Formats: sequence, C-alpha cells, structure tokens
Amino acid sequence: MKKFILVIISAIMLVSLVSCAETSAKNSVEKFFDAYKNMDLSTANEYVEGTGLLQKSIKQFEDYDKERIDALKYWGSNINYKILSTEKSGSEVKVDVKVTALNGSQIYDEYMQNVKSLGISQATLNDNTMDGDAVGGDFDNAFITAIENQTNEMVTTNVTVVLKKDNGKWKIQNDKEVLQAMLGGLNPEVVIS
Repeated sequence: MKKFILVIISAIMLVSLVSCAETSAKNSVEKFFDAYKNMDLSTANEYVEGTGLLQKSIKQFEDYDKERIDALKYWGSNINYKILSTEKSGSEVKVDVKVTALNGSQIYDEYMQNVKSLGISQATLNDNTMDGDAVGGDFDNAFITAIENQTNEMVTTNVTVVLKKDNGKWKIQNDKEVLQAMLGGLNPEVVIS
C-alpha cells in the first residue's frame, strides 16, 4: 500500500513540475510579446537566446532614429497574439501562438517602390560629397510611409515558440520563425543586417 501511495505522490509531483515549467515558459512568451509590442526592446531582449535574429533585430532597432522608432511602434502596436497551447518536451517547452501583424511583405514591397521613386542612383549613393542625412531622411520617409499606409493588410500566422531555460530564465530558441510571424510573414533576413 505504501508503494502505491508513493507512486501516486510521485506522479502528482511530476505532473505539477511539468505544469509549472509550462506556465513559467508561457509567462516568458507573454512578457516577450508584450515588450516587443510596446517596443520595450531591452525587456524583450531578456527573453531571447543570445545570438539569433531576434537579438540582432532588437539591437538594430535600438539604433534607429526617432522617426523610425515611431514607425516601428506603430507596427508593434498592431501586433496581437493569442497563446493556444503549451507542451513540455524534454528540456524544452513549446508554446503555440497565433500572431496577427501588419503584412510585412506588403510593407517591404511598398517601401522598395517608394525608394525607387526617389530616383537615387547607386552612383549618387556612393558620392561622398552628398548630404547623407538628407538621403537618409528620404529613405526614412519611404519606410514610414510604407508602414503607415492605411491599406496594409493584417496577416495571421500560427507559430510554435520553442523555449529552453538559460540561467534560470526561459529563452526563445527559434527566433527566425517567431520574428517572421511578428513581421507579418516577411523573411527577417531581408531587413536585418
């Protein structure tokens, strides 16, 4: 009888530990999305593994000027997410998330059309005597106009966020897929240098 009770207690403890890990990982995903949505990039960075595209995008965004940051805040404010399920698998927790965001491919295509309409040649871009701030301002305006276009569609993507514990904190491992969902289907490698 004692062995039977010990087996039941062990099973309950195991289920409790799995449930606790899933809840903790789910909370990390929520904190990440909320921070990114509000362009609180330093907080978002706490939930990202160290060398991936998400961290590169965060570092790149932190270097943007005020106008571009404001445009990204607009983009971020349109991101919505819903956690569908969580599952512990070994040392990982997988969190299925439905992400709705502005159509990044549509924004990028419009941005490229806006840049082409500027008529700036490669020779002009390579000219050291040009005012780089003026050209940069033109590119910023092309970017901002593309993001704030009121005809931009919304795209919904289901993504499985894979997390592993790193120094006591759950961190996102599959950053490309997560970032692509947040960019409304746009391949993040197109825009992150």
